[in-house]
Amino acid sequence: MGFFRKIHDWFWPHVESTDEELRRGVREQVHSFRNHAMVEDAKQKQAQNELSEMARTTRRVIKRLEIARERAKRDHRTDNG
Repeated sequence: MGFFRKIHDWFWPHVESTDEELRRGVREQVHSFRNHAMVEDAKQKQAQNELSEMARTTRRVIKRLEIARERAKRDHRTDNG
């Protein structure tokens, strides 16, 4: 079958119709948009993860500062008392 197909294509090459061109163009645009959206989604998730990590770090630092302040107050009271 492949041999006859080659002969057929050689004598009557396939010419893409305008419908096929239009479909292919739309399909390429859809894939392009989808790929761009996936890249943007990945960037957004990465940024969200970085913000979450920064928030956790900030909370930890604030907690340490509060503990250090309480210790300093206790030490100050015991030194003066």
